[in-house]
Amino acid sequence: MSPRYSASCDRARRWASLEPDGELSELELHSLKAHLVDCSACATFALGVRYFTAVLRDAELEAPTRAMVDARALSGMSSHARSKRRRVLRA
Repeated sequence: MSPRYSASCDRARRWASLEPDGELSELELHSLKAHLVDCSACATFALGVRYFTAVLRDAELEAPTRAMVDARALSGMSSHARSKRRRVLRA
């Protein structure tokens, strides 16, 4: 069972997820920082978000393979649509 957080923690965690991209207003950023001073669990979460974001931004991009693109495109289609798409891809 996952822990339950207060509404202010839920809001702070949403803000912590938006903060690395600069998507917070000055008021939201100030409120987030104030919350993080008092809540070690959210401070740890925010640090993890910043770290993970930095790792992703520093990672080298890989070109997708055709098979990966086709699988992703086909995953949301009905079986009839998938068979039609496969015929088009083979042509």
